[in-house]
Amino acid sequence: MDVQFADLIASDPETARIWAAGSRGVGRLARADRDAFDTLMLKLWKIVEGQYWAHRLGSVRNSTFKARASGAVAMYRLPGVQQYFSERRLMYSAEFIEFLQTGKLDSDIVHLDKRVPPGVAARDAPSAVAAVGTPGREV
Repeated sequence: MDVQFADLIASDPETARIWAAGSRGVGRLARADRDAFDTLMLKLWKIVEGQYWAHRLGSVRNSTFKARASGAVAMYRLPGVQQYFSERRLMYSAEFIEFLQTGKLDSDIVHLDKRVPPGVAARDAPSAVAAVGTPGREV
């Protein structure tokens, strides 16, 4: 997730400018820049949330997820990102928000080296991410 986001920002100087200004706080952004920042945040955080659910469903190794997630948890604490989430919290699952706030993963997370327990099903994750992994199957 951190590599995808870095590529997203590095590919365009204007995007980099909007990220830099917006992450410090959205209050002083012009309307067009605020809209661009919100779109950038939506792209980023849906990537991160997708990887969170892929990890929960057992499609991403624990060590891989933890290494990448630390950057997301740190970015979540930036003032502009906090403002974005305060206005758009309902666009994300409660479990994902809790993970970003605490940086801790639930104890019931399934890892690649274990089969998915019977109680964990694709319906437990957002439908857009359910296709990432097949519960009950090792990848």
